[in-house]
This record gives sequence, structure tokens and C-alpha cells, in this order.
Amino acid sequence: MRRQNSDQPFRRTEAIVALIVAVLSVSIALQGWKSRPVNIDLVTSISAAQELIDTGRVPDRGVVTSLGSFASPGAAWLAVPGVMIFSDPRLFEYISSVVLFLCTLLGIFLLTRRYFGAPCALLAVVLY
Repeated sequence: MRRQNSDQPFRRTEAIVALIVAVLSVSIALQGWKSRPVNIDLVTSISAAQELIDTGRVPDRGVVTSLGSFASPGAAWLAVPGVMIFSDPRLFEYISSVVLFLCTLLGIFLLTRRYFGAPCALLAVVLY
């Protein structure tokens, strides 16, 4: 016989509240994206992502740092989903940024709920 969990409705409620906070945060962060210029540092990453899609060439370096050396190609890999979906370069980095933000919120929520309880977890998500 399966035992009924009395905490289940509260878990649904806290998950819904956390999801609402996440949606509001993303919508506020993306507001006004048309007025933002493309970050000049991301141009090499965007071209490397486009080259990966067009020719299959794996990005081997990132942007030039202030020391004159190349950074790792992480930004190019993060721009690939945006380059595949959008045609506007201002939106290329947003898909990966939103996914990383939502995963961070999920991690904060789960860790805080485990060690400090659900009310503190919701507070931590709202404060982040």
C-alpha cells in the first residue's frame, strides 16, 4: 500500500511560486532587448558559433583578453543555440543565459529547501 504524502500540496504550491518568480525575472530581464546593442566582445564568439553551424568547425578560442591572449571558447558554445534559432544578433546569448539562470534558481531552491525548509527556499529564490 502506498502512503499518502501530506506534504505534497505544499510542494506543488512552492514549486508554482518559484516558477512564477522565475518567469517574472526572465520577462523583466528581457524587457527592452531591442534597444541594447550587441556587446562588441561577443562578435568573435558569434562568428565562431556561426562557423560551427555552417561548416562544422569546432571553436578553438574565444575573445581576446586584456592580456592579449585568447580566452576559452565557452561563449561561442553558449551562443550556438541562439544563432540556430534567432536571426537577430542581440538575442544570440539570451537562450543560454536564460537556461543557466533557471538552472541556478533550481539549484538554489532545492539546496535551500533541503537544509533550511520551504519558506527559506522561496525567500532565497526571490532574493536571487
